[in-house]
Amino acid sequence: MAVYRTVDVKRWSINARSFKANGHKLANDDSREIQFDMQIPYLYLPDVDFKNFAVALAIFDTSIKCSSKRNSCKYEKPCDQVNAKTWFLSLDMFDNYIINNYAIPSDNAFYVDGNLLGDPNTCYLPVFRSVKGD
Repeated sequence: MAVYRTVDVKRWSINARSFKANGHKLANDDSREIQFDMQIPYLYLPDVDFKNFAVALAIFDTSIKCSSKRNSCKYEKPCDQVNAKTWFLSLDMFDNYIINNYAIPSDNAFYVDGNLLGDPNTCYLPVFRSVKGD
């Protein structure tokens, strides 16, 4: 666990870079701000990063179906039938004093049951395309 300074005193944002999905870069090494909102349980990627995420997943696991139109990536089967070791995300979080690499664990607990999203017998990754475009 680490403590990071926020980008400024008015926002719950920190800097991050080196975003990767299954080892494939999602963005240049330019830093991005990550916003934390405790009401939102999933990750939301800007459009260009979501597209790169979808490409990286397709290279690694063709059974994951991503759609920019639906803002999501999913398996066409229930979560209890998904192999939890088929994808991962990693990124570096930093401020002026500290930098650490983090990875979302490959664990079925992070999947989103399609029933919760009105899409039975499917399993969503907890990463969605941001409709805000940023």
